[in-house]
Amino acid sequence: MTLLRLSLLAAAAAMLGSCAAAVRYARIDPPAYALTVWLADDPLLDPVDALRGCMEWRAKGVVCRLTMDPARADVRVTVDDGPCVEDDKGLHTLALAYHGGSVVFNKKCFAVGSDYGRKMFRTVMTHEIGHEAGIWEHVPPKCDAKAARHDGRPICGRAVMNPLCDPDVNFVTVPDALAFDARGGADNALRPLDVADGRPAADDRPICVYHGK
Repeated sequence: MTLLRLSLLAAAAAMLGSCAAAVRYARIDPPAYALTVWLADDPLLDPVDALRGCMEWRAKGVVCRLTMDPARADVRVTVDDGPCVEDDKGLHTLALAYHGGSVVFNKKCFAVGSDYGRKMFRTVMTHEIGHEAGIWEHVPPKCDAKAARHDGRPICGRAVMNPLCDPDVNFVTVPDALAFDARGGADNALRPLDVADGRPAADDRPICVYHGK
């Protein structure tokens, strides 16, 4: 599997703020999928905020639950306590998502315990759960002829699945919903509601690298 290291230039980051307002995807699909999440014991990984971030995908029929047992989890969330390093584009890696249901937050890139830090955590959680639900390609913030399409509609624009974190877009948008519908295969952590347990095979290669300014 190919490592997707998607960074945006400063001009692209500025464009995020100038685009049209993000539109929340308001439809609540009938529950179809279960997703059980385990959180490591860390102050950043607040269970209420984690569940709120995951439950943004309820609009697409995903029911999220927390578990105390990592062996029963579809998604396992841990932290990296290393330094928050700025790359040559002035961006920081906020979190990594892996095939196999592993999500790793870079703890020192968050203001742990602050209102802003909690909001950012929920936003990143929604993004990473989107990957674990099978959206492995980021939604491009700019719409052009190269944008993927689903049912004749372009999958692009302001979205929680953009490659650069926008803390003001902490919900599932219309482009996110299209990306969810367009995802392919079984390469995701979702389970049918009537399946009690299930866990993807572990994979130690990150597929999403989610950046912030």
